[in-house]
Amino acid sequence: MEIMEQEQMILDLRKHKSDYFGQFTKNGVIIDTCVLRVLIDGTIQSQFRKKTPNDFNYLLDFLELIKMKNQWSKFFITPHILTETCRYFRDEYKDWANFHELVALIIPILDSMGESNEIKKAEVLNSIDFVKPIIEIGDISICLMANDFVKNNKKIAFLSIDGGLNGKYAADKNVLAMDFRQNIFNYIG
Repeated sequence: MEIMEQEQMILDLRKHKSDYFGQFTKNGVIIDTCVLRVLIDGTIQSQFRKKTPNDFNYLLDFLELIKMKNQWSKFFITPHILTETCRYFRDEYKDWANFHELVALIIPILDSMGESNEIKKAEVLNSIDFVKPIIEIGDISICLMANDFVKNNKKIAFLSIDGGLNGKYAADKNVLAMDFRQNIFNYIG
């Protein structure tokens, strides 16, 4: 008896082309806090320190490959991701003398992204695994938002470098996990 390997729903640019991932990204891309941190740090470093971190370059290269570079209106964030991102931004940069300039640079990017206000407290609390409780509100909100797309018969992609979150959707045919680091390393390697 031959066992067929189930296709992993994690983007691999070595084998997946735009006709494949386009069916997921056409409805937008949910973006995780960890990716927004790379975006914020890279944008600020390249504008004010005149150096560009490798991770930021990898992210930009990946967005170019999936035809989403500077398409911020096609990205979605949840209020929980926005909260995590703003907290990180404040904690990391509040002591910079030109903090007001940084805010003026970053907030328009976040403002142009789509949002979901459909995530209810009960859904969040019901999503917590009580056997192995990990309360990552950003991850939970991404899962709930992805599930909402699926309930409405839509495919969706999300962009994260969180292996646990990406693995959660590895078998879901309606949700495509995209890890920019893994793809760029595979693409150039």
